[in-house]
Amino acid sequence: MTFFNDVLLRLVRLKSLSLDTQKLRLELMQSLQELYEIASEWVGRGDPKAARLAGYIAQVINSLASSYEATKFQEDLQLLDQLIEEAKARREKP
Repeated sequence: MTFFNDVLLRLVRLKSLSLDTQKLRLELMQSLQELYEIASEWVGRGDPKAARLAGYIAQVINSLASSYEATKFQEDLQLLDQLIEEAKARREKP
């Protein structure tokens, strides 16, 4: 296996991992949203610790949402893939 083929294989794996990560983050955010709604109900019932819990859950949701820029990551991977293909083509020219 050549260096470029190895790199391309690794890029394919990264892209797959990226999609799996996106799915996992979405599932986590959905679960956290459900927990946030429950905590918010507790706030309405007068539970003094529920407001703190709801606030913390909201912070975690916000952190998950902002810490991963899937679109930018995919663009970077596509650019890298393109650059590798160009370098491979130049190298294979006689």
